[in-house]
Amino acid sequence: MAMKNLFLLLLALALVPFSYAQVPEGFASPGFSLPAEITLAGPQLALQFSVNHEIVWGTVYYLSNRTWKPAPLLGTQPAERWVKGLLTANVQIPASDLLREQNLVLLVYGCDRSSSQGWSCSSADGENAWEIAFSRNLDYIQRDIIFFKAHRNEMLRDPTYLSDHELIDAVFMQVNWPTVEPERGRFDFAELDSLIDAWHNAGKKILLRVNPYGQARGNDETPQWLLDSVPVIEFDDALRGHVVIPKVWDQSFTREYKIFVEYLAQKYDNDPRVQYVQIGIGHIGFTTAQPSKEGDGAFLSAGWTLEIWENYVKNIIDVYSENFKEKKLMIGLEPIFIRSYLLRDNLDTGKRIGAYTARKNIIISSNGLEPGIQDFENTAIPEIIRYLVSLNLPDLHIALGDDWPLYGQTGTVYRDEYAFQSALNNILNLWEENGRRYTPYLVLLRDDLQASQPGDRDYNQVVYDATANFVNHVR
Repeated sequence: MAMKNLFLLLLALALVPFSYAQVPEGFASPGFSLPAEITLAGPQLALQFSVNHEIVWGTVYYLSNRTWKPAPLLGTQPAERWVKGLLTANVQIPASDLLREQNLVLLVYGCDRSSSQGWSCSSADGENAWEIAFSRNLDYIQRDIIFFKAHRNEMLRDPTYLSDHELIDAVFMQVNWPTVEPERGRFDFAELDSLIDAWHNAGKKILLRVNPYGQARGNDETPQWLLDSVPVIEFDDALRGHVVIPKVWDQSFTREYKIFVEYLAQKYDNDPRVQYVQIGIGHIGFTTAQPSKEGDGAFLSAGWTLEIWENYVKNIIDVYSENFKEKKLMIGLEPIFIRSYLLRDNLDTGKRIGAYTARKNIIISSNGLEPGIQDFENTAIPEIIRYLVSLNLPDLHIALGDDWPLYGQTGTVYRDEYAFQSALNNILNLWEENGRRYTPYLVLLRDDLQASQPGDRDYNQVVYDATANFVNHVR
């Protein structure tokens, strides 16, 4: 008898139509109650609902990635027998199984009995094999949390690598200005569109990231035609050789940059594949003007001052805000302006930039995350966050990560899985300290995500658990 029932169950599973995924939110079949609350308990989604049927051999299934999966039932006595009037079903479902679903749909398979019809078992023809218990919207646990800051060269080598990572919500997609606008006024989005398509088709959100300049390979982030037409800053870097950077606060640069941002917005502001845009300010897009000691002196000699830089930052924020009306914007507020002007020594400037940004409902991201709490505090990023919370803004968004992997080789230092765990705990503790009064995000690099990808050769269970715990904690 047991084998027959198992066969019928498996056959019924194969015949269940996927249309059940379209059950409207708030629907409940007769005999089932909607759960009063759906909560996250560690890595599990926990809920309770009552059943007004007498059911034996009852099994609850939930929909995950077009697949029906059995949901463990806790506390039912006896194990697979539900008695009318006595049962409250306790169900726990792995939260990661529901990250891509719009609704939580529970279905019940088995035999039940009513006073009018006696016993009735699910048939194997598919028509009556399932009874929809209920459907509840999951938007409140589905917001984007994990951002993958992918480097362009890595993505070009393998465009879809990690796109199947279950914990990644959105990916940074670098807009390489020389590639997109190789000649003034001539635009080519083919490479960028191809990368966007690859990740969009994998179900991930897209964040476009613009770098006005960098210093790798002398600065391959700024088009040569632009460097030939605006004032530049030149210096020799001990690691990178001769570097040529546009004097970005000069009006001749900002005029050309504004035109580029306008074209970019015309192309992507109404593109449904793209959800976010990071505002490109300075060095590799961040509020850092120049991180190297050689560049420090060159920038000062070119007339750089903190006041000039603050005005430039606000001007570029306005340029993006005026052009991208449909996308959520992000800015990278960093612990360094130039090497001799650190954020911690110039808190008032950092607070003004942070407040100006936050009042425009722009996500504030920072690379100041550290495993050690004192190192984290020394970046001054926690102090900026506390200040922004004190402003009682209605919709504050904070993203934290680092420009080095939180797990793996970091310059001359190796961060192990417990350093990774400690870094994430620093985010959670700061969030709790501030009464959860902002929306937190986590930005991770390739090494971090390889270690949290089951099946990857660098997989580490502690890193995965810490990442999943972070997701579940902040949802």
